[in-house]
Amino acid sequence: MSMMRPLTCAALALSLTGQALAENEKVMAGDSIGKWLDENLKHRFVVLGMATQTQPNYDSSININNDLLGIEKSALEAQIKADFELKREIFSLTMKPRYRHQTLWLEEGFNGSSSKRQDRLFINEWSLDIKPDPSVVIGYGREVRQWGPSLFMNLSNPFLLDNGRNNPYQELGGTDFLRIAHLPSYNLSYSLIANVSRGEAEARPDGFKQTYALQTEYSGVDFSLGGILSKRVENNPRLGLYGQWTANEAVILYGELSTGSGRTGCYIHDDASSPIELTFECGQQKSSKLYTNWLTGASYTLLGGGTINLEYAHYAEGYSSDEFNQLTLLNQSLQGYILGGNANADLASYLVARSTSPGLQHLRQNYLFFSYIHNNIINQVDINLRYALGIDDGSSQIIGILDWYVRDDMKLFVLGSKSLGPKNGEFKYFIKSQLYVGFEAYH
Repeated sequence: MSMMRPLTCAALALSLTGQALAENEKVMAGDSIGKWLDENLKHRFVVLGMATQTQPNYDSSININNDLLGIEKSALEAQIKADFELKREIFSLTMKPRYRHQTLWLEEGFNGSSSKRQDRLFINEWSLDIKPDPSVVIGYGREVRQWGPSLFMNLSNPFLLDNGRNNPYQELGGTDFLRIAHLPSYNLSYSLIANVSRGEAEARPDGFKQTYALQTEYSGVDFSLGGILSKRVENNPRLGLYGQWTANEAVILYGELSTGSGRTGCYIHDDASSPIELTFECGQQKSSKLYTNWLTGASYTLLGGGTINLEYAHYAEGYSSDEFNQLTLLNQSLQGYILGGNANADLASYLVARSTSPGLQHLRQNYLFFSYIHNNIINQVDINLRYALGIDDGSSQIIGILDWYVRDDMKLFVLGSKSLGPKNGEFKYFIKSQLYVGFEAYH
């Protein structure tokens, strides 16, 4: 019995020691994982709060008294945004989940019973990139793909209609891509790109269609060039080119174009089978005519730190004066069908949805654009002034953006826009003015 007790104690001691070592290994493993994540996982959190006031164009011939479109005049919005990035030598993983709450009012002011609430939890962007070789990257995910120096229009981009620069507080929706990139040198790249799903991007009037592209980019000492050949399913191929040249320390010259046969928006056509005798044909137009959209611009950096950009754009896919006038007259007729309770009201609503969102970057063909950007102009205050002029109809839009960094982790912002010109001009078609006031807090 005297021998059994020491053996039992020894066994118990060994068991406890083993458990202690196992627990210590778990703690060390946990500490190691935590340390690894701390060293390799980057993260950023943003909380945004914003109030919006909108003044519809009550005089517009296609939305008299805002009866047809019912544009909300007041809105409150809150967003929680998280960005995660895990990066290693052979792979990188990014994830950008979002929560968005909106309360919208048809009447002015932030009260009343006719409010509409919207809540969304979604992943706006994510991607997984793998590098099987230092010069090869294979990736899949949801992204907002943009390039080029233009501030007004991204004409060579076959994936996006809006570059999002008029309102930096409203994120563009990501769309799903499969990518294979080859980088034979530090200044040259080739990419095969497949846009396989719409993701969170804005829907086009003819629906989502997969787009395949081959893109190449080259950077020289004082210039860069890029080209992209794309093919959207059921559409003709299009070629996009873009480039810029740094003339000196203050001046940058740049340009961009896209060209291809046929147009890809929604256009009015006669249709004897329709009760309205007109219809919108959306998507690739059956035409062998070559349409070339192009933009040229320059930026000049002042000695005081501000930068001026001036751009001219010709958008050949936009409406001619006759087409735009026909569009306005048709919308007036459709409004009468809908509000008057006509038997063809459903068809009219279908056509209005296409006429008010025709899948074009802009409605007309010729534009001038000016911007002035000055960061830290007055003690942590950034300003961004934008002016766009539609040469074809004389309408224009002024946008002013002010960011005030009250702390390292917070800024207040104000964005105001005002549309000028004829009541049925493009920039004044639906909205006369808008005002956004809000804050962003970072961590």
